[in-house]
Amino acid sequence: MGQKDHKDQQSRDANEWYWINRFGHSLVNHYSSGLMGQTSYSAGPLTEEEIDRLTPEDLAVLACSASVEARTTAAHGEATPSSSLARLAFDSERDVRWAAGHNSSTPAAAILRMSGRNSDGTRNYEVSEHRLEFLWAELDSVPVDRKLALEVADGRYEDWHRVALARKTSVSVDILTRLAACYRLPPEAALELAKNNHIQVRSSLAANGSTTIPAEVLVGLAADAAPEVRAAAATNYNLPDDVLLRLLDDESAEVRHAVIVHGYLSYDVQHDLDREDESRRSLQERLRSHKWSGYGRYPEEDGEESPRAALLRKLAGSPYALTRAAVAQSPETPIDVLEELAGDTEEDVISAISYGLGYDTANRFVTGGYAFTTIWWYRRLLSRTEFSSLLNSPVALLRALGAARYESFLQKDPEAMSRLARDAAPVVRAAAATSPYISFLDLVELASDADETVQQAASSSIIDWLRRQQEPHIPYEQREHFDNNWLARMESVPDGVPELLGKPDWNRLSIGRIPVGWFGWSVGDEELELLAKSESIAVRAAVASYLGPHESRHSRVRLTPEVIALLVRDKDSTVRERALRNTSAAAVSLAASSEAPAEALVHYARSSNPDLRRAIAANPLTPGPILANIVRDTEDSVRAAIAANPATPGEALVVLAGDQSEEVLLGLLANANTPQTILEQQANRPADYGEAQRHRTLAINASSPAHILAKIAYSRSGEIRELVARNPNTAMDTLEILAFDEHPRVRAAAKHRLQRD
Repeated sequence: MGQKDHKDQQSRDANEWYWINRFGHSLVNHYSSGLMGQTSYSAGPLTEEEIDRLTPEDLAVLACSASVEARTTAAHGEATPSSSLARLAFDSERDVRWAAGHNSSTPAAAILRMSGRNSDGTRNYEVSEHRLEFLWAELDSVPVDRKLALEVADGRYEDWHRVALARKTSVSVDILTRLAACYRLPPEAALELAKNNHIQVRSSLAANGSTTIPAEVLVGLAADAAPEVRAAAATNYNLPDDVLLRLLDDESAEVRHAVIVHGYLSYDVQHDLDREDESRRSLQERLRSHKWSGYGRYPEEDGEESPRAALLRKLAGSPYALTRAAVAQSPETPIDVLEELAGDTEEDVISAISYGLGYDTANRFVTGGYAFTTIWWYRRLLSRTEFSSLLNSPVALLRALGAARYESFLQKDPEAMSRLARDAAPVVRAAAATSPYISFLDLVELASDADETVQQAASSSIIDWLRRQQEPHIPYEQREHFDNNWLARMESVPDGVPELLGKPDWNRLSIGRIPVGWFGWSVGDEELELLAKSESIAVRAAVASYLGPHESRHSRVRLTPEVIALLVRDKDSTVRERALRNTSAAAVSLAASSEAPAEALVHYARSSNPDLRRAIAANPLTPGPILANIVRDTEDSVRAAIAANPATPGEALVVLAGDQSEEVLLGLLANANTPQTILEQQANRPADYGEAQRHRTLAINASSPAHILAKIAYSRSGEIRELVARNPNTAMDTLEILAFDEHPRVRAAAKHRLQRD
């Protein structure tokens, strides 16, 4: 009777009597006479100890109590029968509904009915948000949320979530494929995915190297009806050896190729593959290919060779040129083997050595065919001993490949870099010219090398360095923008690259080659003059085009007027032409100096740069015909400079006298060669705001006639009267008047002139 699930008074009384007998107290505030004539009892909640001793039967009765506290306790209980929880989820009391809505034992159907939103659209906090998100894992009728499913497939949340996702029939193939590749895949999920009808899903599972995948699943996938699945299983290092060897004889060429290229075969088996044509081609690809594995680690310095070295030594003697070339491309081939292969008669083998030690080896042959630019992590990493062997190799090609690598060893050994820059073999000197660790003087010397290839390599490095000086510096805090742009350009990237670049270590991550001059160069005016005297026309032309460092760079590489003058007189017409087109501050200084060549003056006078034309207009050494040609320049400041230039022809000054610009007219008044008629015309102009400046300029001009000076001696400005007193053309009678001026400085200047004259 105590467990009757009814709402009538008799059932409630029976339930209450159940608790009186069970715990010795009532659960309600009081109990009136009723069933069995019981008297009132004092109300009292269950203790923690009593709650811990509740059985499912107790909880079922508790869920029927009239006490809110009792029903809340039942709604919290994970052992409460599901039927009771389903009813409590819609209890009249909010606390009861909340407890049931957050109870993991509450049936999913009841949670779905509770919904996550109220009728007005606000969130219903009585329901577990987390439970609502994963109802698709419990109810087939609830569609899976794609974003959440992708997070589960990537290894987030619990294992049961991944198992539920694997069992979900409505999940898209791409999500299941991603789930099958999850390294944290539970065995139950693997068993479900192995039965999936889609080849992509089974292939992804077959290639998953997680140790949690049962061996029987891998063995079954290795015998899958689809060749793509068997080929994927062949790449899994957890596949039993006997199964892998069986796949070598698979009926599908695709599977046999996958086993040879990616399978974990013994070295003896790999050596035997060179005997047959089909397997040999796959073996050659295996030797060339190597997967990206994150940050590389330099080999140990103990001299121990790679376990694969013995196999590579054997295959280096293969009668097949392409096999020998593949050995040369392998990142584990010993240096002494490369030296032997360097004497090979086949061009393919020689070229392969460059690929094997260069920076784009894996960019060409990396598994998956990623079309990367040059990235340092795709190169072969060398120990100090191996790198030293390269630099001291009797084979020039190997020394050149060592010189071209920006190894930190070279940064710490400038003598070795200098020795490479003076190597007897041109190919080595050309490679040294591309190193970021080469000294400036060595690079300048290589730019004048007798060998054309060396000269071109060094010239290109210098030109690139000058170009970078003029580009804005990228601050550290803005490099993330550069990183994102680089990643956006990639169509496909190896696993882990986006995560790596999300928090890049800029001390180790280097996308692209480090440019020459990145380390240790301190270049100033004298060094730039050395470049201007280089035997390389390209270098001299680059200096002639150099405008100076960008304002964001802390650089001392500044062009001087002396260097521009040197290049303007260069024996090569291309260099001269570029120097004449240079509009830097150095060119402006040259145009204003006495060292400016006549050819430069003529060219600068036609320049589109007003600063250059202004410098020419103000230069007293500029020939009169040139000044006459620019007398109608569109810039007021240029015409003003011509007007003030004592070398300007008289007829040009007459033209400028009709100018509307006050700046030009003031220039005329400052010119000692300006005709007196023009000076008188300007002195007699009606008074305006510019009168004081005109009078001041006339008072300074040593050619101003006495009658004009006498007129402006009555100026209100004490400064102008003082200037008149100091002018050598001022008449005595004017000076005598100024000697009694109210301004002491005017009187002093006038008396000084009277006493001297």
